Amino acid sequence: MLITVQSGQRVPGKTIRMIKDIFRESMCPNETLRNSIEDFKSFDGDTIQIGDGDKFTYEFDVITKI
Repeated sequence: MLITVQSGQRVPGKTIRMIKDIFRESMCPNETLRNSIEDFKSFDGDTIQIGDGDKFTYEFDVITKI
């Protein structure tokens, strides 16, 4: 699953790792993202918005449970 993270500010590496772990371990990633990521705004199925803006974009593949 390809995930895009957009933010007006740089997203720390530990937050990116946390997002990857959430998709690997959570049964409801949207809820877990909302409760775990500071400045989380939305997740539309493939794009996560953190804070306002899209100056910084990160794309990565996550392995989800089957």
